Amino acid sequence: MSAWQRVIDDFDYYLDAPGRVSDRAMDALLAFLDIEVELSPHAMDDWAVRVAAAAGAGPARLVEALAHNDLSRIAAFALTYCGAPGPVDLTSDDEPTRLALHIAAGVHEGWAASDDDLARFGRAFGALLVSRNVQPGMLDALTLCAGTPGDVLAELPWAEPEWDTPVAAVDDLVRRAPESHVEWLLAMAARHPAQAPRLADSAARTEDSRLVEPYGIALLAHENVEIRRAAVSRLSRSWRTAAYQDAVAALLTHAELADAAVTRLAALADRRCLPHLVERIERVENVGVGRQFSAELLPHILRKLTEPTLAEHAAKLLLATATWGDPQLLMRPEAADVVDRLRRAGANSALIEISHRVSGWRRASPEMIARLRVLATEAPARVRQYAQHALLSVGDKENLVPVLMAEITEHPVRTGEAAQHDVGFGWRTDATACVWLGTIGVAAAQAVPVLRAMLTETGPAGEARAEAAEAYWRVTGDADTALSVVDSLASLPGDLGVRAREAAGRIRS
Repeated sequence: MSAWQRVIDDFDYYLDAPGRVSDRAMDALLAFLDIEVELSPHAMDDWAVRVAAAAGAGPARLVEALAHNDLSRIAAFALTYCGAPGPVDLTSDDEPTRLALHIAAGVHEGWAASDDDLARFGRAFGALLVSRNVQPGMLDALTLCAGTPGDVLAELPWAEPEWDTPVAAVDDLVRRAPESHVEWLLAMAARHPAQAPRLADSAARTEDSRLVEPYGIALLAHENVEIRRAAVSRLSRSWRTAAYQDAVAALLTHAELADAAVTRLAALADRRCLPHLVERIERVENVGVGRQFSAELLPHILRKLTEPTLAEHAAKLLLATATWGDPQLLMRPEAADVVDRLRRAGANSALIEISHRVSGWRRASPEMIARLRVLATEAPARVRQYAQHALLSVGDKENLVPVLMAEITEHPVRTGEAAQHDVGFGWRTDATACVWLGTIGVAAAQAVPVLRAMLTETGPAGEARAEAAEAYWRVTGDADTALSVVDSLASLPGDLGVRAREAAGRIRS
């Protein structure tokens, strides 16, 4: 196999360099070797072409380059891709150079055991670069990628940080010997537990049946509970077998892993988790994962919503299952009853979230609309605005117009009351009411007197004139009057001038 093809196999075709360090080092090596490389503007194999050119200089010239400290690492790397160099001194004061030399030795001479971790790791890495023949001791040596030898590998192109990590580089390499991959993965889990979840993700992405069952089941039996949790969470449609799924189901009664097992089995519509989902409904904990069984679970949910539980618990259950069923739960009378309980309890965050959901759906039951009308007039400013926006979204215009008019006329800047600044939309509730009246358009004709009065206001109340003028135009179609107001404000400094100029642009457009 040519050097070029080997570099493509070990890296990628579409690669100019694994990283900036390797890029500069390869340029320096080619300059030392007095090699000019012509790269095709249409090809993207720059790295493979340059490495092959350096390797083509021959072992003798690359060994000469080893004597130069600034070239030793990249020269030892290039030795990996040239012909057998013959006897080479494998010692070096520079650890990355020494590792690269042992990798080259592994490529050209094969695996050899050693008491030196760096040498042992390098020989195993090099041997596997060119052969799928995994010999005793090699996999053990390759687990050193999570230790000091791996840190040294990160100084070389194979695992330069801009390209790969040492553990990922070895994981990719061991895949060349699939019959040994599980054994190496389990050895890594035993010696470096922190690496197991990432390696499990990597194995899952392969969707290789030779990995899924033995590796998954073995991780489920690992002594480290967090690794077992990671193995449970990796069970998915793309990475499962019947035996693996059964092993996860066996954990449904495990003190620490039951919740994780329920979540994964529910996603796979495994009915063995149903009793546990019903228990979650009773506890109002992480219910949303049971959507696959919404038909069986909705009766339990509806019963729970009618119980005298804490209003916050009812809201949590409702929001987690709002889209379940036909009609969807948020469209049912029971959902509207929950809003009543939340209002009485002053659970403002939950009321805001429910109003927000209705806004997104742009539809609501008559019972929910009735509750939103109450919130739109009585609740604190922030909740009130979210309810108003929900009513706007579902098209309850006739009832909303007088509410928005009152939002303007009863605003603290006009009544002298203490102002509420915790608003959810816009910078002030009366300004936002103008925007929404403009959105309603001609159907908001009864608000024209209120909007017209705002056009001549001064002081703090007059700071909403830009929004009032634009709303007046949208409701009446009278652009001249609206422009006379915003144009008079456009030259003012600060936010009012900015808003006036933006409004003028929309009116003129």
